[in-house]
Amino acid sequence: MGCMGDPNARTPNLDRMAGPCVTGVGGSPLCSPFRASLLTSQYPHNCVPGHDHALPADSKTVAHAFNDAGYRTSWFGKWHVDGCENRDEEMRPVFQHVKKERRGGFDTWVGYENNNAQFDCWVHGHDRSGDEVDLYKLDGYEIDKLTDLLIDDLNHHDSSEPFFSVLAFQPPHSPYVAPKEFLDRYNPNEITLRPNVPPVGRVVNE
Repeated sequence: MGCMGDPNARTPNLDRMAGPCVTGVGGSPLCSPFRASLLTSQYPHNCVPGHDHALPADSKTVAHAFNDAGYRTSWFGKWHVDGCENRDEEMRPVFQHVKKERRGGFDTWVGYENNNAQFDCWVHGHDRSGDEVDLYKLDGYEIDKLTDLLIDDLNHHDSSEPFFSVLAFQPPHSPYVAPKEFLDRYNPNEITLRPNVPPVGRVVNE
């Protein structure tokens, strides 16, 4: 973020939030272990020790704690702690149905296990009544459409009831794509890489 000294980042809203908010350091630089640690408050080696490992079936998540405290809980977006067993011939993740009992105890859960196509994002899950949400494609850019789902959920929320909601995006993540209006704000030739970025073609050029 800009407030953390990244010369490339233009994050005014996040920068404004950074002052009064609590910031932290993740227990792992890798997606699945970090997500599991964030969900369970455990160290990654005690829940999901590596990429695409499954969260143990008996795991308690932050949703269970908020549910017990009387909150309504919801999750929208990328999950990536169910094991991600399905891959195509090029070892890319393909659709994986996350069973209801594997959705971390959230009252509402609409998301996907893993996906790296931000304009071809498919979601499924269950709504606040517990009814299954059949698989469907988000009509547009993943970040925008998942945000719309959260806003719609909040608009139907009883303001007297406390709630805890999670909005989990796939970006920023390779492939680095976005709507043209945002891509046009950056010139790849003017991006400043950190000193610790290895001089590897695929890394530097992406």
